[in-house]
Amino acid sequence: FPKKSSSQKVIIYHASNLDWSRPSTIEEAVKKIDTFGPHPIEDVEVEKVFTPRLEDMIKEIKSRDHTNAVVLISVLTNNAKAHQNIYQTKALLQEALDLLKKQVTPKNIIFLESPPSLKFYIHPYNLAMFHVCHSNGVFFAPNLLKPIHIKPDGLHILNQFKHLMVKSVSAAIKKVDPKQFYG
Repeated sequence: FPKKSSSQKVIIYHASNLDWSRPSTIEEAVKKIDTFGPHPIEDVEVEKVFTPRLEDMIKEIKSRDHTNAVVLISVLTNNAKAHQNIYQTKALLQEALDLLKKQVTPKNIIFLESPPSLKFYIHPYNLAMFHVCHSNGVFFAPNLLKPIHIKPDGLHILNQFKHLMVKSVSAAIKKVDPKQFYG
């Protein structure tokens, strides 16, 4: 019998736009994405950690073991919503990456582009995070969400489009462009 592959541990640091999803939903979505390569991720075991701001995420990173894990970061909206200085936001992400790189290689760290907001302009923050990721060898993953998918509160995802966040996360874990995979 062929040896059964073990699951890849995935730790997802997230804010409210992923709080409603179940780990099993993300795990199933990852299985549906066919990718090729020398070591493709097939099965994942997802652990979600609610961290509304980058500062909260840093505290959690310091208290967890990330050895042999893939780490996905989906935390930025609340820092941008508070109009935090972009240089401070970049410094916080850099601090988080420096901590994570003590336990995992940069290729196992993924930053998911923050969804759009109707209340503030998120693009400069996403662009800044892209540059921090690029300079650290970290994968910056695009998101499928557009402004039309956001509730009138300007921040949260409309129920009928929450599946796009799960698809974005699963594509990020597989390091594929969700727009190419899901159309």
